[in-house]
Amino acid sequence: MKSTSSDLCNTLRKRSELLQALASAPHTRSELSQKLPISRSTISRALKVYEKHDCVEQDEEKCRITTTGLLALAAYNRYVESISSLLVSSDELNSLPDRASVDISFIQNAQRYPADPSVPGRALEASNEIIRSADHFLGLAPVALPSYPRSLYEILQDQDLQAEIIIEKDVLKGLRESCSDVMQRLEQMESVSFWLATQPLPYSIWIAKSGEQNHAGLTIHANGGVQAVLINNDPKAVNWALNQYREFRNGAATLD
Repeated sequence: MKSTSSDLCNTLRKRSELLQALASAPHTRSELSQKLPISRSTISRALKVYEKHDCVEQDEEKCRITTTGLLALAAYNRYVESISSLLVSSDELNSLPDRASVDISFIQNAQRYPADPSVPGRALEASNEIIRSADHFLGLAPVALPSYPRSLYEILQDQDLQAEIIIEKDVLKGLRESCSDVMQRLEQMESVSFWLATQPLPYSIWIAKSGEQNHAGLTIHANGGVQAVLINNDPKAVNWALNQYREFRNGAATLD
């Protein structure tokens, strides 16, 4: 009778290094005890669980990892990496509204650019550089600082960029009042289109498309400013961000 899946999960949590060693090459039990800081009795117990779940097979001489074992180890490593990524960005993610659900594919391996109190604009430097080299820019704007339209306008002056922004009505009104000159120029440009959100936008997601590589970003705001920017160029992360953008774009309305 096979042990339960929880036995395998617990053994992976405690003794994943055993499978990791076998993934590099077959080993005898003696070799494993010499290579790892684990007693022979602990190794025997762990191997027993791995065998019951077809993760390891043994003959008279050596223990070998199976295809199931390799897949189990890969799944465990992904889990550990995901949890680590979440912990690194936990302060920023907890600043998002309750309705904001961020997929783990975006968080995992994202580059994190926290705000620097002494240099407020530093968190945006990486995203602005990416946007400067892009061909298309898509963004959700539930919050917008006056510096945003000014930066976008400067980029458009130097770069052949097509921009599409979904913005909340109150945010658009505030920008028209605080930086009316720049907003008027942006709204008159053929390369820029603004759409009014017909439902609350949960976060500031943006996508920068270029011929070389696409990027997705999440700008997190707190206390009237930028708390951090998370950027990811993994295709899964970019696709998630695109799907979120399209969901709001499908219901957006044109400006009056």
